[in-house]
Amino acid sequence: MKPSRLLLYALVLLAVSSYIFFVEHGYKERKHSQEIHDAKFFGLDKEKIIKMDVYGPSGVTFQLHKPASDWVILSPIKSRADEYVVNAMLNALSEASPERMISDRDVKWDDYGFDKHTLTVAIGTDQGKNYKLVFGAKNPSQSSYYAKLDDNNKLYLVADTLKNALDKTLFDLRDKTVMTFAPSDIDRLVIQKKGTNNEFLREGVSQWKMVAPEQFRVKNVAISTFLRKLSHLNAAQIIDAPGNDPEKFGLKVPDETILLFGKDFQQVLHIGSQLTPDADSSLKRGYYVKVDGSDTVFVIDDPSITGFKMDADALEDKSLLSLNTQDVSSIEALLDDRRVNIRKSEDKKWILEEQGIVESVKDWQITGILWKLRDLDFVSLTSPIPNSLNELGLSDPEMVINLNHGDPSKAKTLRFGWVKKTEADSDGSQTNQQSTEPQQKAGEKNSPIDEDINVPAAVNVIVEPSFYPNTLFQVDGVLVKGLIDDLLTLLNSKQSDMKNGSNN
Repeated sequence: MKPSRLLLYALVLLAVSSYIFFVEHGYKERKHSQEIHDAKFFGLDKEKIIKMDVYGPSGVTFQLHKPASDWVILSPIKSRADEYVVNAMLNALSEASPERMISDRDVKWDDYGFDKHTLTVAIGTDQGKNYKLVFGAKNPSQSSYYAKLDDNNKLYLVADTLKNALDKTLFDLRDKTVMTFAPSDIDRLVIQKKGTNNEFLREGVSQWKMVAPEQFRVKNVAISTFLRKLSHLNAAQIIDAPGNDPEKFGLKVPDETILLFGKDFQQVLHIGSQLTPDADSSLKRGYYVKVDGSDTVFVIDDPSITGFKMDADALEDKSLLSLNTQDVSSIEALLDDRRVNIRKSEDKKWILEEQGIVESVKDWQITGILWKLRDLDFVSLTSPIPNSLNELGLSDPEMVINLNHGDPSKAKTLRFGWVKKTEADSDGSQTNQQSTEPQQKAGEKNSPIDEDINVPAAVNVIVEPSFYPNTLFQVDGVLVKGLIDDLLTLLNSKQSDMKNGSNN
């Protein structure tokens, strides 16, 4: 067979295959999609639905409306709607379809429970169209419900999951959010408890400090977690008509008050007495709370709100540095009479410079050093710094580290020192300066230190500038040893690389 004829057959085969795939296959896909769409009760985009009336078996009608972007309840009370619950209902309605049709003529509706109307859902669209889905009784197998659409004569069988998705109580439908704010907008927090004002101020994006009744830097995770929980605090119960007796809920003189301050707003949450639940109540614990500007009383059952610990042991951030490792642009270190500069190049890669020789280093090596610096906590602190730095081993520090940022105001200098053992101390005893209580505590908490590195159980450190000005810190020697090991490993490996390179 001639090659030209083979080519012609191949082109014909390709054309037929393309037709089958793109036309026939595409047609079947479109037909299948259309069949699924036609099988649905409404075939509506849920975004088109702007009204929903739910008629429950108790005779109460819940009227919901979407005047703009958010859903609201108009009856039996006026309130914000729970967007998550309403959205789930809309998803169920837009996808609703019958399991099968039972009959389309001469249906005796009372025989299928439509004389009682277990549930009716009426919806309206932004184009003025209205639909109504009515549920009857359960089928004999108790797995599905009888249903009818609008006023037509067709009797359907629908999954019980559809009814369950639409059968909601007023509490289900309501927005149960107690407070409305974004944690990032809060720059001042006051917790009034037991006659004490505990005040916290934000310092930058991710740093907080307590300013009353004590002053110390606060763990960011503690305040950020507390604010996040407050912003997501949902009511376990809502009391719309609490009456005029605040003592009933312990809110006349609240046990605790939480004040939140932002740039242009403030919100106040009063926490009253504990809930005394009824014997048959599913709610077994909780506190009555009220937000300024509203008469509604909520019940909350999150113990982390009322049990927030504000003592220094729980809250104080004991890290020497408030350090974002991504912001550091260079590290200057003086260690073992070796001066080294580690800095980021223009392409954001770390390079090491020592004695005029520049070498690239692995990012993970520098990241490990920065993480150790970030996690360096103090065991104790003394203020002001004692006059005799020589007795602290800081007149000639064992190690000095300068951390630089793009912002010069964030540069930090750390000086590490300790008193070296004398020959008289060779039996393992420590000098008087080394046997202080904080040093003993640090040694008790950690594994023994490798004596080859000659780092004691506690190391004296001065940080400039510091949240605690004119303060001497003591840190765990094990942590300092790990930092020194990382630096020496880096320096020695680069020195070995340079020697090998020169030999070659």
